[in-house]
Amino acid sequence: MRKNKSLTILSCGLLVIALCSTLFLDDVWGGRISEIITIATALIGAVALFFQFKRDKDINQASFIIEYGKTFTETPGCHDVMMKLDKYRLGETDIFEKSKTKDDDYAGIVAYLEWCESLSVLIQKGVMDLETVDNLYSYRFFLIVNNKYVQEKELIPEREFYKGVFALHKIWADFKRKTHQEIMLFEFDLSKSEYYNEYVAKGDFYNHKKY
Repeated sequence: MRKNKSLTILSCGLLVIALCSTLFLDDVWGGRISEIITIATALIGAVALFFQFKRDKDINQASFIIEYGKTFTETPGCHDVMMKLDKYRLGETDIFEKSKTKDDDYAGIVAYLEWCESLSVLIQKGVMDLETVDNLYSYRFFLIVNNKYVQEKELIPEREFYKGVFALHKIWADFKRKTHQEIMLFEFDLSKSEYYNEYVAKGDFYNHKKY
């Protein structure tokens, strides 16, 4: 921000000096310099607008990402299921089988996966940038999609309803490999499912090639 401000002040100063210098030149040279100054002013204005639009876009996207994160915590069951999935990851693999609220757990798992499905559309459509959301939502995403229990009970049997999840897993896993990051719960990676490639293709709504 300071850099852009300094550049703008410097550019304005140079333009003022150039304009003043035309007062001491003949009409031909003065006219030519005036034309150059007009073009330069237009270019500087265009560049300034570009950076302003980019800055506004980044701010708007950041605000949207934060608001989208709130929908996860506000959706009944998502947070509770995430806590159980974390315990499952740490070795308590019978936590769902022993649960006294199995119906609530199932509803929470479905809601969680639907949140991931929506996330897939937003990322594939370019509303969210994967590099930006990686640190924020990577844990939530891989925690559920690479969970063996969730895969066996919901994600794979009902795969027709989660095509976007399969596609986003491929996009995100490729990004992780390219940036030399580990993939959580890789031993149960969704890509090891026999239906994986078929449903990745079905869920690749926008032929997303950026990552």
